[in-house]
Amino acid sequence: MKKILSIIVFLTVLFATVNAQIATFNKKEKKAYKKAEKYNKKGTYDEAIAIFEPVLLAHKTESEVWDVALTYYYNKSRIFGNLSFTITTSGGDDGGLADVLRDIMNKPGLVYYDALRRCMLMCGDNLMAQIYARNHFVDKLYPVDTSISPAAKKQFNKAEDAFVKGSYSQAAEYYRAALDIEPEYYKATMYLGDALYHLGKYGKAIEYYSLAATQNPYLLEPQKYLTDAFIGQKSYDDAYDACIDGIMRFPDANMFDKLKFINSELNFNFNRHWMSRNYEINTIKGKHEAIADPVWGVYRDALEEIKSFCDTTGVIIKENTLTKSKYLEEYSWEQLLSKNRSADEFAFAREMQEKGFLDCYVLISLFHVDLYSQQQHLVKNNPDKVKQYLKMLRS
Repeated sequence: MKKILSIIVFLTVLFATVNAQIATFNKKEKKAYKKAEKYNKKGTYDEAIAIFEPVLLAHKTESEVWDVALTYYYNKSRIFGNLSFTITTSGGDDGGLADVLRDIMNKPGLVYYDALRRCMLMCGDNLMAQIYARNHFVDKLYPVDTSISPAAKKQFNKAEDAFVKGSYSQAAEYYRAALDIEPEYYKATMYLGDALYHLGKYGKAIEYYSLAATQNPYLLEPQKYLTDAFIGQKSYDDAYDACIDGIMRFPDANMFDKLKFINSELNFNFNRHWMSRNYEINTIKGKHEAIADPVWGVYRDALEEIKSFCDTTGVIIKENTLTKSKYLEEYSWEQLLSKNRSADEFAFAREMQEKGFLDCYVLISLFHVDLYSQQQHLVKNNPDKVKQYLKMLRS
């Protein structure tokens, strides 16, 4: 439930920041934005997108402008009710026809998720893109509460109603009632923690967030809120450990913001060293156009060189003479750095490469949802190295 309230607050702040951003638009851009908004309200989203796209391109590293564009893309995707169509054929090879048809039927959703991906490359602080991308691409891999009894759901729904009304004590009672019926009820466990958090009972909230984190070791939310609870009781060393565990689950901007705050309370400066990137992430299954930019063209070309040695996620599993790296993304950056030695924007990446932490930099600090499988392989096989790297970002 804290997540729901956080999103409401986020959208309220978002509205204010977007309007603040409009003040920086030139006269032509303001006119285009107002016109796009009219089309958006009328439900003609293609027109809204087409009119606003030049404004977005002129401000493509500005998070607030992306929020406007993502709203239009999202509204268009909802025309089909966010349905995903599966098309199969019989009788052997179809010459790729099924893939073509599937792309056509799913196009509004695919275009929206492509926009999320592009936003995350341009804006490291855009929470909307990261929340929705994680929900679609990652959280669905770990379904929760798939067989909860009607009796437990009834108590849970009562708790939800009470929580929305701000009756946190009553909500906590109903969440506990749901857990009495279904002790492994993940959402009831998480949201009981939320109710206790809002009552200022941080110690008890920590117990339930910790339990939820154990129940689902791959989901970010329990670790995120566990971090908040430790911050609430000013236990910053514990908050640091909880935050690091959260980043290892899914290193989104919000967790890095928390880590920066915790480090400041521990008398450290912290720099994630994120950088904006105007290119698509190399993926084994990706369909990429050639890049005219000679700098990032090197990055893209690396995919063809190494992909035959990788599994379907981009983990390098076959012996080769090209690299000692274990990841497609790291190899792509090795090639990028070797061909662009004079570029100042890559100074930190080159420093990490020299220290043997390039994999951590490109998969943790520069994390993107398309790198999730590689990032998870890294944290599972080298957790201490990742933790060491995150401490190196202190000063």
